[in-house]
Amino acid sequence: MHGLRELAQQRMRPGPVHPGVLAPSQAFPAEDFLSGLAPYGVRWSVEDPG
Repeated sequence: MHGLRELAQQRMRPGPVHPGVLAPSQAFPAEDFLSGLAPYGVRWSVEDPG
């Protein structure tokens, strides 16, 4: 999954590491995560509120 690779790269960068956990929406790009659910019959879309 593309998001996991990015998360691992972020954690390996030098600098402070903050303790705790991330919500899925913080850890993974929403589009990648939601698109990964397609094989299970989950569809999604974003509608213009106007």
